[in-house]
Amino acid sequence: MDDRSRRGSAPDLQQLMKLAGSPAGQQFLEQVRQQAPQLFQQALSSASSGDVSKAKASILELLKDPSVAKLVKDFGGHNHE
Repeated sequence: MDDRSRRGSAPDLQQLMKLAGSPAGQQFLEQVRQQAPQLFQQALSSASSGDVSKAKASILELLKDPSVAKLVKDFGGHNHE
């Protein structure tokens, strides 16, 4: 079984990083930060400290937040519930 089948509909971390570097991604991240500041900060802190597993978990928690899920849907992403 490959990693993709275990992830299901979870976002690819590399794709998220690429998106984050784009102008549209920067705008999206600013909206996410405003909608869920504590979860956003947790994800950033974990990523900055090199704890990729915890950063990914925080990102997945962000995606569970209804306001963030709506932003993702409006942005053109998939619903990850």
